[in-house]
Amino acid sequence: MLADFDIWAGRRQQSNFLTDLKDAVIAIEADWFLDRILTNPPAHEALLPALGGLPFGLKKCVNSELATLHDAGITPIFIFNGMQVGDSYRPFHEANSIQRASAQAWDSYLKDMNAAQSVKAFSASGAHRASRFQKVFQNILRQAKVDFRIAPFSARGQLAYLNKQTPQYVDAIAGSSELLLYGVEQVITKFDFELSDFTFVKQKDCLDEFNNIPFDFFVDACLLAGTDMLQALPHLLDMPGRRTAKTYQAVEMIKQHGSGIAVCQAFGGDQKAQEMNYVDRFRRLRVAIKHSLISSSEGKVVPFEADSIPNDLHLVAGQRLPDELYYYIWCGTISPRVPNQLTSGQIYETCPLDGGESEAYHQLVKNKLAPIRSTSLALLASSLHRAYQYREIKISCWFERDKQTSINLREVTPPVPIINTWNVHEDIIKTSSIPMPTNMTLDFALQSLKDSDFATKTITKKDKDTPNVLTTKTEVMANTFWRFLHLSGYINEDHQLSHWGLVLSSILTHLQTNTTNPTNPTTNSEEAAFLAVELLRHDLLTTSDLFPTYIETSVKGSETDKRNTLFVSRLCCLTSLRHPEKGYSGPLSRHLLGFNSMIDAIRTTSRDLLETCLATLLLNGDCSRDRDPASYTSMGLDLPFLLPTDCAMGVAMRSYLSELHAAGDPTSAQSRSDVKTKKVAQWFLNATSPLEDLDAAFGFWDAVVKGVKTASEKGVLLPGGGTGGGKGSPREKWDAVDAWVQKRR
Repeated sequence: MLADFDIWAGRRQQSNFLTDLKDAVIAIEADWFLDRILTNPPAHEALLPALGGLPFGLKKCVNSELATLHDAGITPIFIFNGMQVGDSYRPFHEANSIQRASAQAWDSYLKDMNAAQSVKAFSASGAHRASRFQKVFQNILRQAKVDFRIAPFSARGQLAYLNKQTPQYVDAIAGSSELLLYGVEQVITKFDFELSDFTFVKQKDCLDEFNNIPFDFFVDACLLAGTDMLQALPHLLDMPGRRTAKTYQAVEMIKQHGSGIAVCQAFGGDQKAQEMNYVDRFRRLRVAIKHSLISSSEGKVVPFEADSIPNDLHLVAGQRLPDELYYYIWCGTISPRVPNQLTSGQIYETCPLDGGESEAYHQLVKNKLAPIRSTSLALLASSLHRAYQYREIKISCWFERDKQTSINLREVTPPVPIINTWNVHEDIIKTSSIPMPTNMTLDFALQSLKDSDFATKTITKKDKDTPNVLTTKTEVMANTFWRFLHLSGYINEDHQLSHWGLVLSSILTHLQTNTTNPTNPTTNSEEAAFLAVELLRHDLLTTSDLFPTYIETSVKGSETDKRNTLFVSRLCCLTSLRHPEKGYSGPLSRHLLGFNSMIDAIRTTSRDLLETCLATLLLNGDCSRDRDPASYTSMGLDLPFLLPTDCAMGVAMRSYLSELHAAGDPTSAQSRSDVKTKKVAQWFLNATSPLEDLDAAFGFWDAVVKGVKTASEKGVLLPGGGTGGGKGSPREKWDAVDAWVQKRR
């Protein structure tokens, strides 16, 4: 929100009933809409920063508000932010601020044993940011059949274009007050769905508030006073004044000096302004607003006021990408993350929710995930201008700000020869011994290759002379999955399953044939199985203490019991604790939140590679492009690893196993029954079926143990066995933990 907006614009705002907008099409700034939901009850769930994942009540809240708009006869279209404009300023600031607040909340919970204070601290930590939940919001909108688009860059610039488009496509614009700076003449700044009304403000009335100043003066004054895009000019903050709103003082300064940039130059020499590089940041933001890059009605990405753009606009907006790739971003086929890394030449690894104090986590995000990141970047670059194929991408981590590692794309093994062998048409897919699913799955893509004859048939190349591009969604998704699995090391050059592919296959097979509770299978079992194998490959399924600085006083039993309890509980973070659409209430664990951060880092990196496989399949002309936007959206949102996991089921498993050791004999049937019925059900009152979910989690453990046995037989189980040091082979150590588990389930 613009600084002091409610003060200087308060009397200028007007209200009307939602029904006054009957039959109107309203373009809505998605992050603004989602932020107002996440920062207010009931979707503002206090313990979300302590669990990770998604707000349990988000979907219900969004659907409720969408229903209100529908009942009022309003058709919304949501516009999301796309790629970053220019360099990131203070990229670690927001995440570090959340981390500091969360650390205080954990101290209240673990050291002071003050649950009420910790809940307040978690609630106020600032972790409820719309940018974390864009994909889930898009998925909710798709399910509700509500249109949305992702702007090539700023959603605000795109909304301003829609507002001025001729012929008129939308009737009104809703979003943050910053939209006024982009030339939107009338902005809906508030929806009150309980009262079924809305509040709006006109740009003309805002100018009148400052004695009818020119529009350029208004924009400069608002930027100097402070927005969510730029902090206030330090000198302005230090000035005494009669009025509360600094915007009035900014206007007077501009009148005196002639322009906003002149004010910056006059007062940009003080220490605070120099530390912020304020003059340059102001100048760049001013250009980014005036010449916002938008997607035009012709499908081209062009700047506003193209006749007057500066020659160095690329220094503000970054390097240009093909309009076709921007279109796939526009439809949601690929997220802006990897394209942004490629154009900016920078990856910022920010602090996770738990605080990221673990050295194991540092090694994961800095080194272990680098090969997959490199593959994603190199794959996308292969479909773009040759200059991108020689870029050096720098990685900056919050825990080593003075050190950078880099990915030199010219040194990455070219992924193109691998993907070029996957152009499998539906007539071949149907010959698989496994029935082809209605909606293609990662499971089918992997398991179908267990048939050697079928695997050999899938070695296919696009015929340059005869157009034989992929056409159906089934073909596109299947080949995307195969390319992804091959690049991830689960398929060999001859299209047979690799050793790790066989490990994953054994886990999936066990889950399908030995589900503990068929009425409640593990949510997203193929995703959980894949992530479990990735954790195993990275040596993160271990009884070793991955988080030595995190207090875990509630785990009972011997040292072996404690290690095994945390080990099993960490794995169970991949499974789900079913929960009604309201906030979580129950025990917490910073240790398990930390492990969930590891899961999320792997999930995000895997998602990036999947999206890149799909995008390059399209960019390279390997499939028909004769599709409507909804088809492209569907393909993007149907890819796995869309949604983050939480650690709630891990906490439930830890609570159960730990409490067994306070109940006498932890292996007796009576102890197990008592703890389940009298303790677990009591601790997780809001959970839908905690005991059934506990059984499903044990079933998932069984499946992973099956995969470990396969890994041992194939000789790929790491020397440490994933279970820390000690005597015995890796397989023997896993068997010992499994024997311990079986007596306590």
